[in-house]
Amino acid sequence: MTDKIETISHSLMPFFKLIALVIGTWLLTFPILIWFYGKPLSAGEVGDMFGATNTLFSGLAFAGVIFAILLQRKEFELQRNQLELQRNELELTRAEFREQNETLKTQRFENTYFHMLTLHNELVESCNYDFYSSETNVSERINGREALAYIYSDFLEQCTTAGKRLFPSKNQNTPENINREYLEFYKKQQHNLGHYFRNMYNIVKFVKNSSVDDKRLYTNILRAQLSTHELALLFYNCASDMGKEKFKPLIEEFALLKNLPENILLNSEHKFFYSKLAFGTAL
Repeated sequence: MTDKIETISHSLMPFFKLIALVIGTWLLTFPILIWFYGKPLSAGEVGDMFGATNTLFSGLAFAGVIFAILLQRKEFELQRNQLELQRNELELTRAEFREQNETLKTQRFENTYFHMLTLHNELVESCNYDFYSSETNVSERINGREALAYIYSDFLEQCTTAGKRLFPSKNQNTPENINREYLEFYKKQQHNLGHYFRNMYNIVKFVKNSSVDDKRLYTNILRAQLSTHELALLFYNCASDMGKEKFKPLIEEFALLKNLPENILLNSEHKFFYSKLAFGTAL
């Protein structure tokens, strides 16, 4: 505000000088006219003497009007510049607010995401498998990822026992047969696999529906948590009716089977149950 007053005062200085010049000119005009025309003998002659002076004052008055217009124009220009600066500051404030808002959104997303990931690891640790050794006649409970490895081995054994040798025969190696075998197996292991796969599906769905830019970063973090046997179980779970409709498209979109070794599958031809995208390969 102080700078604005100083600017206006500086702009008015020429006007004050002009007023002083007009008054000085008027005071000097009278003696000059007497010297030039002589002493006036009547009031009419006095008026005639100041005719030229009046013309001068009229011109100066017009010049004053022009000066006032120019001064007002300058004032408007200063106001316009000030408004422009305020508008720029407002845009910067809005940009900072948007950036802060995006940062808060990312923080909220990551808080929820890593909480879900922690829950996933807790579900893994809660998985259990009762292993009986015929040699030692001792039953042992195995937990965590090792339990999931034994669970997957049971699935392999179920599919290759006597009377169920489906997979060496190529014409029986179909998605329908795999689906039937897995659903039968899932009934026995639902207490281990039910919460496990539902939580994993919700993690991937949460990332899919989020507004974060690099969604692959977060699905890659999840994929890095999965062991080889977990990937194999995920493969057959989502090739079956348990996950074919909703989970399988997400697996293909985010290449969740990228680290799955082909030799761990029941049959190498089963990889064609999925598009190449599921294994991180372009179509």
